[in-house]
Amino acid sequence: MKNQIPAQAKTPLVEKDLKLNLIKISGVIIPENPIPFFEDLYSFTEELVQKTSKFNLHVDLEYFNTSSARYFYDYLKKLIEICDLHLTWFYDSDDEDILESGQELEELCKIKFSFVEK
Repeated sequence: MKNQIPAQAKTPLVEKDLKLNLIKISGVIIPENPIPFFEDLYSFTEELVQKTSKFNLHVDLEYFNTSSARYFYDYLKKLIEICDLHLTWFYDSDDEDILESGQELEELCKIKFSFVEK
């Protein structure tokens, strides 16, 4: 059982904590082809989701591109369908774009996010 997907130049660090039912995603998501990353992310998440009905996701992104936004939304929708998702969206006080992106995803996903200023 691996507990992380290491960060690469164009993909974020993803960490799993089974005791806290938590996955943390931090960094950038800007791959030219986002499909392989999101397939790995969903597979990585499946083990945790199978063990609990409540799931915590901490998102601390510096940037993500438009094509990744679509796949990230799809990832969130899959999680929402199969578990009770609690999402915490971290943002820098001077980064309105990341905050607004989180707010847009919150509206699209129709669940309440917790927004935390770093």
